[in-house]
Amino acid sequence: MEEIFQIKYYKNMYKCHIPSYAYLLVETKSFRLKFPRSCFTSTDPTVQPHLDYRYLEDPWDRQRLREAVRLCARLLEHEAYAAIVQQRLAPSDQALASDEALDAWLRQNVTTSQHISGTCKMGSASDPLAVVDQYCRVYGLEGLRVADASVMPDVMRANTNATTIMIAERVADFLRDKA
Repeated sequence: MEEIFQIKYYKNMYKCHIPSYAYLLVETKSFRLKFPRSCFTSTDPTVQPHLDYRYLEDPWDRQRLREAVRLCARLLEHEAYAAIVQQRLAPSDQALASDEALDAWLRQNVTTSQHISGTCKMGSASDPLAVVDQYCRVYGLEGLRVADASVMPDVMRANTNATTIMIAERVADFLRDKA
């Protein structure tokens, strides 16, 4: 059987004997890969751009996540958890009552725990979707490079730290060599 759950600590999801923390089983399968959408909401560089991860657009993703959330709720009602779980605070019984209600709850609560990557496409100057060249130079802007996980060609299914460090080191080499 595939491992599909992990235990994480979250505040305010379940009342527990463990002060201010609770156990929440989280479905760890990835959503179907879609390209996220991002856009600037202001010309002010200190304003966070809008990031739309396009979660739950696919009916199969919604079905899997509904099943996972309902399974988690049932598992935590098991007698094995009676000593540590006093009650479920979220999702409510009303949210679990129908697919539509649970979908609404999921849309309000689903977020990423991943490291975002692949939002700043690397490609040739003839590619209208490319943002940077092979040296991570931003097209149309002189002196600006992108040296992070956004230039990765695909969403990583693992921690991006080491790969991002490698990208940054390589871009530092480019700068030293004036590529």
